[in-house]
Amino acid sequence: MKLYLPLKRPIILFTLVMAGLILISPEMKAQDIHFSQFYNSPLTLNPAMTGNFDGTYRLAGNYRRQWASIHPNTPFETFAASVDMEIPNNLIKSGKIAWGLQFFNDQSGLSNLTNQSIFGSLAYHHAINKDHVVSIGFQGGLVNKRIDYSRLTFNNQFDGQIFSSDLPHGESGMNESMSYMDFQAGLGWTSVLNEKLSAFGGIAMFHLTQPNESFLNQTDNPLESRLAVHAGTQYKVNEKVGVVPSVIFMSQRKAQEINLGASATYELQEGKLSQAVLYFGSWFRMSAGNSIIDAAIPTTGLQYKNWKLGLSYDVNISSLNEASTYRGGPEISLIYIGNLSKPLPINPVLPCIRY
Repeated sequence: MKLYLPLKRPIILFTLVMAGLILISPEMKAQDIHFSQFYNSPLTLNPAMTGNFDGTYRLAGNYRRQWASIHPNTPFETFAASVDMEIPNNLIKSGKIAWGLQFFNDQSGLSNLTNQSIFGSLAYHHAINKDHVVSIGFQGGLVNKRIDYSRLTFNNQFDGQIFSSDLPHGESGMNESMSYMDFQAGLGWTSVLNEKLSAFGGIAMFHLTQPNESFLNQTDNPLESRLAVHAGTQYKVNEKVGVVPSVIFMSQRKAQEINLGASATYELQEGKLSQAVLYFGSWFRMSAGNSIIDAAIPTTGLQYKNWKLGLSYDVNISSLNEASTYRGGPEISLIYIGNLSKPLPINPVLPCIRY
C-alpha cells in the first residue's frame, strides 16, 4: 500500500527519535512493564484506548530507565512503541473501529531478565450522542521471556572460598526462555460535560487466561490477572490555562498501587509557537494497602501541532531513598497524531480528551 507524503514524514522522524533512544542505551535492561506517564502510553493503559484520539493514526513511544543509582551497571530499562489507526467503514454511522499494534522490550536485574512482547489490539468506539462515547477493546499477543543463568551464582558454585562461575550450578529442569500467549480486555468512557469540563475513565483486565509463567519444567506458576482502573478530567480555566488531574489504580494479587496527580496547561497564542501547549505538574505513586508514598513524579512537556513530548523523573521518597539517594529514574514519551491526505469514507464526530 502506498504511503502518502504526510504519513511518511512523521513516521521517519518518529523512527529516528525512537532509534536514538535505543542507541543511547544499547543494553536495554525485565520487570512488569509500567510507566509513570501512564496517560501517554495508551495501548499499555487500556485496550479500549486503541483509536481513541482525534485523527486517523497515532504513533507513540515511551522509554524508562530506573534504579541506576542502585545498580549502575544493570539499570532497569523499558522501551515501548505502538501504532493505532482508524479502520475505514461505511456501515457504522455512530462510531468507529480501530486497530493497534504495540511492541515492548524490558530488561531488569543482574540476570538480564528480558521480556519482549508484541500485541495486536482492536477497539470499537460508540457515540451515544455528540458528547458521550463508550469504548470496548481487546488485545492479544505473544510474550517471550529470557534469563541469563551465567550471571547468577548457585550454592554448588561455592568452592569453599569464592563463588566460581566455572563450576556447574548443579540445577536441573531450568529453561533459559519461555513463551506464552497473553490476552486483555477493557472498557472506556469519554464525555464532554460542558464547554469547560470534560471527563474520561476506563477499566481493564490484563492476563485474562492467567498463562503459566515459569522457567522450570513441570512447575505451575500462573500469572495472576491485573486490574487497572483509570479516570481523569480536563478543566479549561480560561482561554490559555487548563488543569488535567488523573489517577490510576492497579491491583494484582496482594499488590495494589495508586498513581495520582495533575498537570496545568498553558497555551501560547503569540509568536512562532502560537497554539503550542506547555504543561507541567506532578504525580505521586503509592501503595494502596498502607498509603506509603513511593515516589514523587514531577512532569513537564510540550504539545505543538501534531506532536506531544513528555518528560518526567521519579524521585524516590520511600525508605529506599537511603540506597537510591532519591534518584528513581527518568522517563520520556513522544506521540504523533496525524491524518491521511485522503479522507476516510466516514469520520464520526467523537469527543476526544487531550491527555
